[in-house]
Amino acid sequence: HQDLLWPFLERRSLGVKFRRNHGLVEGIADFYCHPLRMVVIFSGSDPFTASGRYNVLRLEPPRTRDQAEACAGRIAEHVRVALVAQEIVRSHA
Repeated sequence: HQDLLWPFLERRSLGVKFRRNHGLVEGIADFYCHPLRMVVIFSGSDPFTASGRYNVLRLEPPRTRDQAEACAGRIAEHVRVALVAQEIVRSHA
């Protein structure tokens, strides 16, 4: 499933860098964006939400290219929301 989605994320077309299979204290994130502290995970346990330290997006694993495109769209929307939230925080600092 990661192989289907990685081409959409590695191009940095979302304006941020994602890392694949990134190790964090809580576990391995399928994809991770450090500036947004965003974790994208597929199946399995989710130790990240409980920590409260990450912006977690949980997705069903894509099995086809169409499903991967849909996942990429959800990630893109999550990135846009996180970037807007960052700007709001900065403007009030």
